[in-house]
Amino acid sequence: MSRPVPGPDVLLRAVEAADRDAAASLLALEEHAGLRFLRTAPLTGESARRRDELIATVAAMHADLARHRDVVARARAARGAHPRPSTTETAAVVRLLRGPSVLVEEAVPAPRRGLPDGPVVARRLTPATLLARVRAAYAAVWTEAARAVAVWEAVAVVLDPLDAALDEARDAARRAAVEDAREAVTAVRRGVLTDLLVHDPRRPVEPAVLIALTDRVRALRDDPAGPPPARDDRPARRRRLAEALDVLEAEETAARAAAVGVARGDQHAAPPARVDALRALPDGVEAELDVAEAEVAAATAAVRAHRRTIERRDRSGDEVVAGARPSDGTHPGHRRVDRAQPGPRV
Repeated sequence: MSRPVPGPDVLLRAVEAADRDAAASLLALEEHAGLRFLRTAPLTGESARRRDELIATVAAMHADLARHRDVVARARAARGAHPRPSTTETAAVVRLLRGPSVLVEEAVPAPRRGLPDGPVVARRLTPATLLARVRAAYAAVWTEAARAVAVWEAVAVVLDPLDAALDEARDAARRAAVEDAREAVTAVRRGVLTDLLVHDPRRPVEPAVLIALTDRVRALRDDPAGPPPARDDRPARRRRLAEALDVLEAEETAARAAAVGVARGDQHAAPPARVDALRALPDGVEAELDVAEAEVAAATAAVRAHRRTIERRDRSGDEVVAGARPSDGTHPGHRRVDRAQPGPRV
């Protein structure tokens, strides 16, 4: 007993839902990371041939889906807009959606690569057959795209740690050896990824090659003959800084003593000479002493200015008595003194 044919509205809704599902699957396939990589990667050998076939298959999927949408649109138009379709309309919808209503013209594939394709053959297919072709192509392309991603990730798992170890071994003494080893790792990676569709994701690199690379990188990373670690010279720098500060403190003390002597009238008091040994200090220490040296220079300048003031007042007949400050003569600590009779020395 044959199954009853569904009504045109039920048939239309089912075919339109199948069309939407196929379109969503094709969109997801186009966004697959593996397919995007295969489209742009500089592949060689068998992987390049299979990549070209995949791209052609995706293009055929788009063409089949476009044909399917066209026949669905024609069936929708044949259904009409009134609530209950007529017998003629129902027959038209069933014929379009269940019968061989889609004309497909395709060239016969060449038996071998490099030969031209055969003649174009026209065939009539049902919408269901079109969708079946789209689903089969989707499964094949998705499998290859997933394989590409799996091989890429497997290569990263085994080779990225070697690159990281070479980064740790980078120094001036072993730069050439490290770069040679890095080039070897890059060559293995390039060899796999340019023909990745023929490699097994479970073992993308030959074990012997991987063992040799790993031993080479470990020897560079763990080489005990490498340069010794830099010594911590901070204690020595602190010691030199303390010595320099002692020198500056002594110089500042001498400058202050000279200032007191000049204030008391000692004509032999003079500012100390600058310590040239400070110039031999390391650059970092000398920079740290700039502030202290500026203070000594200021004290020295003050001593010289004070001496010039005293000399000018001596020429005018005035003498500054120790403990007194300049005034208009009314201050009890200030008195006029004759130059012929020197004042008391304190």
